[in-house]
Amino acid sequence: DALETPDYLERLGIQYDSTLAYADMSGFRCGTCHEFPMFSLKNKRPLALIQRPLINMECTIIDDKYEGLGRGRKALRRFEKFEDTVKKYEGKYTLLWHNSQLIDSADRDIYEALLD
Repeated sequence: DALETPDYLERLGIQYDSTLAYADMSGFRCGTCHEFPMFSLKNKRPLALIQRPLINMECTIIDDKYEGLGRGRKALRRFEKFEDTVKKYEGKYTLLWHNSQLIDSADRDIYEALLD
């Protein structure tokens, strides 16, 4: 709940959040790759909580349910395209990779390539 959750996270001492993203589409939902303070819609004030925009989630690019690029070179190029854009604008590349997607060696290969 956008009216409640940021305030709860701040009260709990959470320093940052990366939930402003779409599961079905990679990219810059927040319009930026730079962190920014979140805002309390309920209390109409800036929060200490920082939004660290999520740029990619592995299943968005890989899974047939979403972009469906599979586990090969095409998927890796898609990740790298976003990574390069973030570097160009000197932002932070935030990637969510679920640990359940590290079981298969093809998944691990892509993940490890992104860490280099």
